[in-house]
Amino acid sequence: MVDVGTEIKRRREEQKISQNQLAKLSGCAQSTLSAIEKTTKKPSTETLRGIAAALGCTVAELMGESSDQSQGPVLNPQDRELLRIFHLISGNGRESVMNFAKYTLIQENKEKENFISSVV
Repeated sequence: MVDVGTEIKRRREEQKISQNQLAKLSGCAQSTLSAIEKTTKKPSTETLRGIAAALGCTVAELMGESSDQSQGPVLNPQDRELLRIFHLISGNGRESVMNFAKYTLIQENKEKENFISSVV
Protein backbone atom coordinates (compact mmCIF):
# COMPACT_ATOMS: atom_id res chain seq x y z
CA MET A 1 0.00 0.00 0.00
CA VAL A 2 1.27 3.45 -0.98
CA ASP A 3 1.65 6.06 1.75
CA VAL A 4 -0.45 9.07 0.78
CA GLY A 5 2.23 11.60 1.81
CA THR A 6 4.87 9.84 -0.26
CA GLU A 7 2.52 9.73 -3.25
CA ILE A 8 1.69 13.44 -2.91
CA LYS A 9 5.40 14.29 -2.88
CA ARG A 10 6.09 12.01 -5.87
CA ARG A 11 3.31 13.59 -7.94
CA ARG A 12 4.25 17.13 -6.88
CA GLU A 13 7.88 16.64 -7.88
CA GLU A 14 6.87 14.89 -11.11
CA GLN A 15 4.87 18.01 -12.04
CA LYS A 16 7.72 20.28 -10.93
CA ILE A 17 5.56 22.09 -8.38
CA SER A 18 7.09 23.49 -5.19
CA GLN A 19 5.55 22.70 -1.81
CA ASN A 20 4.60 26.35 -1.50
CA GLN A 21 2.85 26.34 -4.89
CA LEU A 22 0.92 23.15 -4.09
CA ALA A 23 -0.06 24.47 -0.69
CA LYS A 24 -1.50 27.63 -2.27
CA LEU A 25 -3.30 25.69 -5.01
CA SER A 26 -4.77 23.21 -2.55
CA GLY A 27 -5.71 25.71 0.15
CA CYS A 28 -3.59 24.28 2.95
CA ALA A 29 -0.62 25.67 4.84
CA GLN A 30 2.84 24.86 3.51
CA SER A 31 3.81 23.52 6.94
CA THR A 32 0.83 21.15 6.83
CA LEU A 33 1.79 19.92 3.38
CA SER A 34 5.38 19.41 4.53
CA ALA A 35 4.24 17.31 7.50
CA ILE A 36 1.93 15.26 5.25
CA GLU A 37 4.76 14.56 2.80
CA LYS A 38 7.07 13.57 5.66
CA THR A 39 4.26 11.24 6.83
CA THR A 40 4.27 12.84 10.30
CA LYS A 41 0.70 14.10 9.81
CA LYS A 42 -2.34 12.53 8.22
CA PRO A 43 -4.35 14.89 6.00
CA SER A 44 -7.98 15.65 6.67
CA THR A 45 -10.45 14.61 4.00
CA GLU A 46 -10.89 18.24 2.94
CA THR A 47 -7.14 18.80 2.67
CA LEU A 48 -6.70 15.57 0.71
CA ARG A 49 -9.43 16.63 -1.74
CA GLY A 50 -7.76 20.00 -2.26
CA ILE A 51 -4.36 18.43 -2.85
CA ALA A 52 -5.81 15.88 -5.28
CA ALA A 53 -7.60 18.60 -7.24
CA ALA A 54 -4.44 20.72 -7.39
CA LEU A 55 -2.44 17.73 -8.63
CA GLY A 56 -5.10 16.81 -11.19
CA CYS A 57 -5.85 13.39 -9.76
CA THR A 58 -8.35 11.69 -7.50
CA VAL A 59 -8.09 11.02 -3.78
CA ALA A 60 -8.20 7.31 -4.64
CA GLU A 61 -5.16 7.70 -6.91
CA LEU A 62 -3.26 9.42 -4.10
CA MET A 63 -4.09 6.43 -1.92
CA GLY A 64 -2.61 4.04 -4.47
CA GLU A 65 -5.77 2.88 -6.20
CA SER A 66 -5.89 2.86 -9.99
CA SER A 67 -8.07 5.47 -11.66
CA ASP A 68 -10.53 2.83 -12.92
CA GLN A 69 -11.25 1.90 -9.30
CA SER A 70 -12.17 5.50 -8.53
CA GLN A 71 -15.14 7.60 -9.53
CA GLY A 72 -13.23 9.27 -12.34
CA PRO A 73 -10.81 12.15 -12.59
CA VAL A 74 -11.30 15.32 -10.60
CA LEU A 75 -10.23 17.39 -13.62
CA ASN A 76 -10.91 16.73 -17.27
CA PRO A 77 -7.87 16.49 -19.59
CA GLN A 78 -8.18 20.11 -20.74
CA ASP A 79 -8.28 21.35 -17.13
CA ARG A 80 -5.27 19.19 -16.25
CA GLU A 81 -3.33 20.60 -19.21
CA LEU A 82 -4.23 24.17 -18.23
CA LEU A 83 -3.07 23.54 -14.67
CA ARG A 84 0.16 21.91 -15.91
CA ILE A 85 0.91 24.87 -18.16
CA PHE A 86 0.09 27.34 -15.38
CA HIS A 87 2.63 25.62 -13.13
CA LEU A 88 5.31 26.19 -15.76
CA ILE A 89 4.68 29.95 -15.82
CA SER A 90 6.67 32.07 -13.36
CA GLY A 91 5.72 35.00 -11.10
CA ASN A 92 4.59 37.95 -13.25
CA GLY A 93 3.33 35.67 -15.99
CA ARG A 94 1.08 33.88 -13.51
CA GLU A 95 -0.29 37.17 -12.29
CA SER A 96 -1.06 38.17 -15.88
CA VAL A 97 -2.81 34.86 -16.55
CA MET A 98 -4.85 35.21 -13.36
CA ASN A 99 -5.83 38.78 -14.21
CA PHE A 100 -6.86 37.73 -17.71
CA ALA A 101 -8.90 34.82 -16.36
CA LYS A 102 -10.65 37.06 -13.83
CA TYR A 103 -11.34 39.69 -16.50
CA THR A 104 -12.78 37.01 -18.82
CA LEU A 105 -15.01 35.66 -16.05
CA ILE A 106 -16.30 39.15 -15.22
CA GLN A 107 -17.07 39.81 -18.90
CA GLU A 108 -18.91 36.49 -19.24
CA ASN A 109 -20.97 37.24 -16.13
CA LYS A 110 -21.84 40.72 -17.45
CA GLU A 111 -23.00 39.18 -20.74
CA LYS A 112 -25.18 36.68 -18.83
CA GLU A 113 -26.64 39.45 -16.65
CA ASN A 114 -27.38 41.58 -19.72
CA PHE A 115 -29.05 38.63 -21.46
CA ILE A 116 -31.17 37.83 -18.40
CA SER A 117 -32.17 41.51 -18.06
CA SER A 118 -33.23 41.65 -21.69
CA VAL A 119 -35.38 38.51 -21.37
CA VAL A 120 -37.08 39.54 -18.13
